Amino acid sequence: MLGYPPRKKNDTSIGDAVNWEWIIHIAKEKNVDIWIVSRDSDYGVTLKSRGFINDWLKQEFKERVNKKKNIILCPMLSQALKGFEIPVTI
Repeated sequence: MLGYPPRKKNDTSIGDAVNWEWIIHIAKEKNVDIWIVSRDSDYGVTLKSRGFINDWLKQEFKERVNKKKNIILCPMLSQALKGFEIPVTI
């Protein structure tokens, strides 16, 4: 309702906001890093196949979860699987 990310300007839907609150809840409860696999610009930007989480969301994550935990935006599932060292076959 306050218009904070994740959302696009003038967007009134709450789907991404609900997902964000769930992400925060799980990260706090499990005390884990979070990987978001998405090209949705509500969460950040993709430049040269690399995801960059929205600065507002990154700061909120650190404040609400743990300053030592990370949140990573990954634009492709294959990149995330590589990050977890899970082999991808064709």
